[in-house]
Amino acid sequence: MVRRKHEQGVTLLEAMVALAVFTIGIGGVMGLQFASVNGTQRSWEASLATNIATSILEELRLKDYSAVNGTSVQYFTKEGVPSSTASYFTATETVTLIINAFYKDIHIVVSWQPGVQLHQIVLDGRIYQR
Repeated sequence: MVRRKHEQGVTLLEAMVALAVFTIGIGGVMGLQFASVNGTQRSWEASLATNIATSILEELRLKDYSAVNGTSVQYFTKEGVPSSTASYFTATETVTLIINAFYKDIHIVVSWQPGVQLHQIVLDGRIYQR
């Protein structure tokens, strides 16, 4: 079959190449969307973990100085709500009494593991004797 000069339209090969280029482009956009959603989720989790650590430190500062001591572990759900059993977030607080000083050092670690990688937020603070 001989093509004439003024015939219009696309051949099957041209259509397949166009479809391949379109598919590669859509795949790239989907990859960017996935990375964006994943980054947003990790950012939200880090923000929530920071809020949990800050909240624990503020609660310790409100307690009587003599009642703040030792190490304790607290659990929080994925929404940041305290839980009595192991949950999404684990917060460990360690209180160290500094001898011959009027303060205690506080070390708070909030950890969570959304997949295989462990994530942690560390907050250090100090409580002074009143």
